[in-house]
Amino acid sequence: PNPNPNPNPNPQPNPNPNPQPYPDDLRDDVTRAALRLFFYWVCFAPLTRGSAAVGYAVLRGVLLAVGIDFTEAMAENVQMDWDAILSPNPEAFIAAVEPWFFAARAPAEWLDGVPSVAETLPTLRDRVEALNLYLAAQP
Repeated sequence: PNPNPNPNPNPQPNPNPNPQPYPDDLRDDVTRAALRLFFYWVCFAPLTRGSAAVGYAVLRGVLLAVGIDFTEAMAENVQMDWDAILSPNPEAFIAAVEPWFFAARAPAEWLDGVPSVAETLPTLRDRVEALNLYLAAQP
């Protein structure tokens, strides 16, 4: 067996670490897809304590992965999980939250200074070792 599961042991650094922001139409499509994922998560996940919080975390993570952040907090008196649960379909949910949700988006420029995982931990082995070190340090 191959002791190094990474087929490329010497990955090249990203030649363009700060890509240009995505076009608005692509950002809109990704945002709608992330909201659709959130809709299905909160509607079909078990309604137990914390399931909506995981949905919010995934929504935030998906958007940050494509460089979308927010300039404002969620609209006052809005609970997106209940908006999703009470909406008949994802399109109705997206239509309900889109006016304030889309207006609050901004480029996640603060991520420009964060090193990529591929550069910091280039092999699968490095990533597993980092997780093991983290778990070993927990009380």
